[in-house]
Amino acid sequence: MSHYHFSTIVSVIIVLVINLTCALTLLSSSPSIKDKLLMKKNDTSLHTYQRASAHVNKMRNITALAH
Repeated sequence: MSHYHFSTIVSVIIVLVINLTCALTLLSSSPSIKDKLLMKKNDTSLHTYQRASAHVNKMRNITALAH
């Protein structure tokens, strides 16, 4: 009877360790709140202007090549 309880406890511990490992892996692979805030902070109006300017330049070059 005690062997059955011991093997059950060991099985439960193994399952819990595997679940914890998977959970920690998923948490570490997703961007943290701090990373999300930094990405949002870096997306300022200057960056938006630079992206828009680059797009306009690209369109201008395509138009110039077409003529």
